[in-house]
Amino acid sequence: MELVKVEQLDIDGEEVPTVDARGLWEFLEIKRQFTDWIRDQIGRGRFVENRDYIVFHEKVKNPSGGRFADEYHLTL
Repeated sequence: MELVKVEQLDIDGEEVPTVDARGLWEFLEIKRQFTDWIRDQIGRGRFVENRDYIVFHEKVKNPSGGRFADEYHLTL
């Protein structure tokens, strides 16, 4: 049984297992805002972008128009 979906993504030319940080945040039922939580996790863990995580800038639909949101995938 998979509690949080694991995906193989390309990071710096290598396929690595990752998890969607927002999915992990939801699974853990974190009460803090996602953006605050993920920034704290990256800082505490001293994660390095494109090694320990990758960021996708996704356009999010909402009734008043689209906006961009950062989606993080953490390496395992």
